[in-house]
Amino acid sequence: MPLHDAQAFVLRTYKLAEADKICVLLTRQSGKLRGVAYGARKLRSRFGSCLEPFTEISLTYFEKDGRELVSISHAEIVRSHYEQAAGSVVAGAAMSYMSDLCCEFLPDHEPSDTVYRLLTATLDAFGEHADSHALVRYFEVWLLKLAGFYPDLRRCGRCDLPTSADADIWLSGDGAPQCPTCSSGRGVRVTPAVRSTISRILAEPPARFAERPPPADHLDRLAEFSLLIIRHSLERDLKSFALFNRLRRDTETPQP
Repeated sequence: MPLHDAQAFVLRTYKLAEADKICVLLTRQSGKLRGVAYGARKLRSRFGSCLEPFTEISLTYFEKDGRELVSISHAEIVRSHYEQAAGSVVAGAAMSYMSDLCCEFLPDHEPSDTVYRLLTATLDAFGEHADSHALVRYFEVWLLKLAGFYPDLRRCGRCDLPTSADADIWLSGDGAPQCPTCSSGRGVRVTPAVRSTISRILAEPPARFAERPPPADHLDRLAEFSLLIIRHSLERDLKSFALFNRLRRDTETPQP
């Protein structure tokens, strides 16, 4: 039973038996793991508040051959976003949705320092006046791209010719980009302005993107793209996607 030390984000937790907890972790060293923390739900647990969602921890765990769950023996908080998520219903829904994206689209035991740094930078960008809409759309584009699901908009998926940066393109039902000729104007429209927003996302850190967010209708269109990709990939919707977008719209302050 080799011991492993790792740095990780707690993505999800589940109750197990009367006093234990199952945790889904995104580790920097080993990718996504599932582990059990025995006694974590006891009043005087040695884990304290370490295993709350959106908390970055330093942990020690061991694994046995043939077992899916590793055993978490020790954990210490590096930094926590839990209070921030609990203090804002929109931020909490945003982080929950980001967690679901990681759980659904990242393979187990496949380390990616890029994904880990993406999650770190995006969570750090949340603050009292942060634009949650912009940060979530930013994270969607990057996470789906790194997981290999976001379409390459530079070429038509049917004729394989380069798409013009100055022309509209359309996404088919399976998320494939198509030029005006191949699409006949059918599908989800992608304007040059929205493509420019995607280019900004791929070139800027999340905090800078959220400081100068694009128009809300561009972000809404990006959400439409992501929903198309998620539905095609998972063959279902993520409930947290709809929850975040509904809460965000309900709490938006109308501009004078």
